[in-house]
Amino acid sequence: MKPWAKSAFFIALNIATFYSLKWYYDTRQVLLVSALLPSVVKVAPIGPIFRYVPYLTAEGIEFKRQRAGFGVMGHGSGVYLSKDGLIVTCAHVVEGTPLVEIDPKERLAPKGYRNSSKVLGYVVGRDIKHDVALVRLIYPLKGIEAVKIASSVRKGLPVLTIGFPGPFHKYVTAGVISGMRGTDLYSDVSIAPGNSGGGVFDINGRLVGLARAMTGPLNIPISQGFSVLTSLKAIREIVSKYEGF
Repeated sequence: MKPWAKSAFFIALNIATFYSLKWYYDTRQVLLVSALLPSVVKVAPIGPIFRYVPYLTAEGIEFKRQRAGFGVMGHGSGVYLSKDGLIVTCAHVVEGTPLVEIDPKERLAPKGYRNSSKVLGYVVGRDIKHDVALVRLIYPLKGIEAVKIASSVRKGLPVLTIGFPGPFHKYVTAGVISGMRGTDLYSDVSIAPGNSGGGVFDINGRLVGLARAMTGPLNIPISQGFSVLTSLKAIREIVSKYEGF
C-alpha cells in the first residue's frame, strides 16, 4: 500500500472511530435517562395553607397571616430507593409537615385506587443540618426500579440530574462535580425551584447526591453559577439510620 493510501486509511479509521464512540455514548446516555425516569417522583408536602390579607393601619397597609385551609404546600422532587416504598428527598421540601403526596406521573398504583397517579407518604426521618429526609409510601409502587447509591464521588465526575423544576415534568440537565466544600458537593448542573430533592446520578445510574440549591460567585441565592448538592455521605447515613422505619 502506498504511503498516501495508508495515511488516508488511518484518517478514515480515526474519523469512523470518533463518530462510532460519540454515537455509543450519546445512545448510552439516552438509555440511562430512560431507565432512571420512573425512579424520580414529584414530592408535594401536605399541610396547613396560609394567605396574607392586607389591612389598613395608621402607618399604611400591612398584612396579617390567615389560615386558608389544608392542602398541597408546594412541591419538590425525590428518588425511589427501595421496592418497599422508601424515597429520599431534601428536608426543606417536607419542612413543616409529616405528610406528603407522591406523584410519579405513571399509572402504577393498585387498580381501583381513588387517584391512581398519586400516593400518600409520611416522613420517617430528617437531617436538617445536611438537608436530607426520607419518606415512606403507604404502599410501594409497582414497576419502579430502586436506585442504587454510589460508594464514592470525585471532582470532575460527569453527572446528570432529573427533577420537577417549576411546571416542568422530569427535566434533565447534565454537568460535572465541580468540587466539595465541607459536607456539600458543588456541580454546574442547572437547577431551579422544584428540582430540590431530585437525584444527581453518575454515568452508571447510581445516586451521588440530591439537587439542593443554586449559588453563584456573588452569593446570590438563585443565580447562574454552581448548584449545591446534598452530600453522598449524608444520604448514606440517613438511609442506614431510618430504612427500617
